Amino acid sequence: MALGSAASAPRGFVEFCERQPADCGATTEELATLRDSSVQQATMAGPIPVRFDWSGVFGATGAVSPAAAPRPPVAGGELAAVSFDWSATFAKQPTAAAPVVEAATEASPEPAAAAPAEALALTPQLWAQVVRANDQVNRAIAQKTDAEAYGAPEFWSLPIAAGARYGDCEDYVLEKRRALLAAGVPQRALSIAVVNTPEGDAHAVLLVETAAGAYVLDNLTPWVLPWTKTAYRWRERQVAGSAARWAMAAPGAQPADAALLLASLR
Repeated sequence: MALGSAASAPRGFVEFCERQPADCGATTEELATLRDSSVQQATMAGPIPVRFDWSGVFGATGAVSPAAAPRPPVAGGELAAVSFDWSATFAKQPTAAAPVVEAATEASPEPAAAAPAEALALTPQLWAQVVRANDQVNRAIAQKTDAEAYGAPEFWSLPIAAGARYGDCEDYVLEKRRALLAAGVPQRALSIAVVNTPEGDAHAVLLVETAAGAYVLDNLTPWVLPWTKTAYRWRERQVAGSAARWAMAAPGAQPADAALLLASLR
């Protein structure tokens, strides 16, 4: 997925990071950047100005070539218990056989050329972890809007960690991210993304970046799909899993078959 100009993080995510910086994955410097972004969102009437164009640093990931076909989750059953011990459920796998993604490069207006980081191999072990996390979190959380749950228009949280049984899209995303981090998936490979559904609603999903492309973990479907096979319009996303760096999807970066998918769902 090619990235365009810099974007601000969603306000609810910024507030979540201020409450729980360790769960957000933000460093001290990133937290300061997020706070600055939050102040701009609260005080500026117009669009937030673009500081950098990340596309020169973080280019297109290339065409998706799935290494494994998505499979359906386990059928049936009640909602899973909310008191998960992720370290036991998603035991860390040996990492010797799988490439480890390098740390993100510091961005600047005129960045120096840098070698691209090695992509995370989509191994059978990783695929099993991804599908399991998507399935178990989807089953553990009952859908409820932030207005219904918290009396607020937007509130990002970790409901399973808090012992709750309800949440909306961003809460599913945060719990899936937490589960995969506990399983040993590097933070750089996990990015939160904001999309528009075919109905035009804003929606959050989790992206897992691999050498075979980016895969989408979503609470609206049991399937883990390549980002090019969704019916969404991509808006903005985290850059390489960074808490503070967000970028718009570059013009023309929408899936080529998105129009057909959108039409088929109407």
